[in-house]
Amino acid sequence: MDFFDVIKKFRTGRPDIHKTGKAMNILAWVCILGGVWNAVVPHLFPFNQTPFNLPPAFPYLSLALGLSLGYLFFLSSKAIRKKEPQGRRMAQVGVMMLGLVIGGLSF
Repeated sequence: MDFFDVIKKFRTGRPDIHKTGKAMNILAWVCILGGVWNAVVPHLFPFNQTPFNLPPAFPYLSLALGLSLGYLFFLSSKAIRKKEPQGRRMAQVGVMMLGLVIGGLSF
């Protein structure tokens, strides 16, 4: 089974609500743990010289964004499991915002 077969299966197969809800929960925990990691590590291991030009508010910004994205993914997981239509939309918005946050904080 190659990549295109997997894509075809995803497009034609029936969606599994429980797997989707579980994936949203995993994404929520990854976002929360990533935000906490980025907030705690600079305080535990202060770097005198770093090749990155991070703003002073980076740990707090990262924590706030990680927690808010995690909360959004938890809400979408709950809505998806209840088969509410806004659950899918919240998950799509969350994934797009996660991409923007990763890209934005990288620059």
